[in-house]
Amino acid sequence: MEAFLTLSILLTLVTSHGINVVAGNPSFDAIYQFGDSISDTGNDVKLSGPNGCGSSPYGETFFRHPTGRCSNGRLIVDFFAEALRLPFLSPYLNKSGSFSHGANFAVAGATAITTSQTSLPNQLNWFKTLLPTICPNQGVCKQRLGNALFLVGEIGGNDYNGLAFGGGRDPNSLKSLTPQVIQTIVDVIRQLIDLGATKLVVPGNFPVGCMTIYLAAYKTNDRNMYDEIGCLKNWNDLSEFHNAQLQGAIRTLQAQNPNVKIVYGDYYNALRNLFKNAAALGFDAANMHKACCGAGNNEYNFGGGMCGSPGVRPCPNPNLLVSWDGIHLTEHAYQVMAAQNPSFGAIYQFGDSISDTGNNVKLNANDGCGKPPYGDTIFRHPTGRCSNGLLIVDYIVGEIGGNDYNGPAFGGGKHPNDLKSLTPKVVQTIMDVVKQLIDLGAKKLVVPGNFPAGCMTIYLAAYKTNDLTKYDELGCLKDWNDLATFHNTQLQRAIKTLQAKHPNVKIVYGDYFNALRSIFRNAAALGFDKDGIHKACCGTGNNEFNFDGGRLCGAPGVKSCPNPDLRVSWDGIHLTQRAYQLMSRQVLRQVLPALR
Repeated sequence: MEAFLTLSILLTLVTSHGINVVAGNPSFDAIYQFGDSISDTGNDVKLSGPNGCGSSPYGETFFRHPTGRCSNGRLIVDFFAEALRLPFLSPYLNKSGSFSHGANFAVAGATAITTSQTSLPNQLNWFKTLLPTICPNQGVCKQRLGNALFLVGEIGGNDYNGLAFGGGRDPNSLKSLTPQVIQTIVDVIRQLIDLGATKLVVPGNFPVGCMTIYLAAYKTNDRNMYDEIGCLKNWNDLSEFHNAQLQGAIRTLQAQNPNVKIVYGDYYNALRNLFKNAAALGFDAANMHKACCGAGNNEYNFGGGMCGSPGVRPCPNPNLLVSWDGIHLTEHAYQVMAAQNPSFGAIYQFGDSISDTGNNVKLNANDGCGKPPYGDTIFRHPTGRCSNGLLIVDYIVGEIGGNDYNGPAFGGGKHPNDLKSLTPKVVQTIMDVVKQLIDLGAKKLVVPGNFPAGCMTIYLAAYKTNDLTKYDELGCLKDWNDLATFHNTQLQRAIKTLQAKHPNVKIVYGDYFNALRSIFRNAAALGFDKDGIHKACCGTGNNEFNFDGGRLCGAPGVKSCPNPDLRVSWDGIHLTQRAYQLMSRQVLRQVLPALR
């Protein structure tokens, strides 16, 4: 099975069962989470008190205080909620919590097999107890639960951990436990289906041989015990065995319930892919198995005191490390895992500054995007990317053609209507390149359209007018957006013509125009400062756009805003990492089903 996480899992559920899609997002009414500390948003601290994951510095990066999450910020389930535009889940044991959009039953330390009050079957009992408060009768419950997303796991890791660390069991001997663990998970899924669940995600276990706690506990000088990314092969073999049995059980269960969708969540390969590409994803590859918050006289910074204990401090920048406390991951790692998509062997990107990851700085050492504060959010240094962090290509792929219009507009004073005469040549050039790529062997191509130029800060500042009829409801210049719409319409027609000539190739239009307009339209709900959606984060200028074409970001004295995540525009010309990330989610929802 492929490595599906947040977006791809949701796409699988959507395309298979006709789920409503609103503003580019699958429409679920609620999420119900079962699991352990990978997913616990506060149940354990209600049982055990404010220690461990309920103490500082847990939660410091995003929430600014401990919430009971075993990380410095958000977990995978939080990114699921964000992708579905649902509130973060209240832990079930928080009796003052709101459960109108779901509930979290996961508890740190929970097992699948019933050995304690927090095991998976007991979490199911909690759910059954909550049901009467959600819906008054079985008919209503079936309807409400039918439009909910159920996350059953990750669970089972602690069944093995307890016997490994507490009983000294080796990984091969622990495989005898797997059938019972899997059967318990399957039994719970069956009961959830009987109660009305129709969309379920069942994640597999992490590659435990890559986890800091295992690497520190079972460190050996025998290099044959480690794989190419420094993980213990025998312990990963146990995880693979568990996951293979789980996938087999899911297939059987799916065949027995054809009207229900049960999707395997490949946490194992999602995390391994992260380790394999650590440097490219903004992590410190030399320390990718080192705990950020820990203590220990070893390369893992683990074993000499647990995070949350007196005197144990976190690293200065958790975003650079994968492991938070030696047992759990950092928010950045969970975010990257949640954002992973079905894998292709390679991506070949053509485009301009929307997609450039460093070519221009090789051609022009004085290029602005190669200077601070570009790159400061993720990479902590300039990479040549024209943003504070990752671009759309880092999530998917970029566009071309915008600069063909920008040059005559700003350098030649051309009106948008005049520039439409250029469109046929621009589109034909793009199509000629696509044709040649197909001749060379390309089978899957995404051809993005242009951005809504009239919404971009540089255009808004340059063509500001007191004539309010020139602006649309989002504050964008209508005539410049009309040019982008004209270009995109011609491009889509050309793609359809080329697709008809190449039925064995997938050529998909990427709708960047509406993806960005959707961000502007829903800015507040997406966490942006709605009063500054067209204002540059990094810039200067005595105007509402914080933009001066003569003093761009990277110039002496030009500083960035305190929190780029609140802005859509990074430097007045390019977007922030946060905006690119949200755009990529919307575009992927559109293009991935068409590429299958």
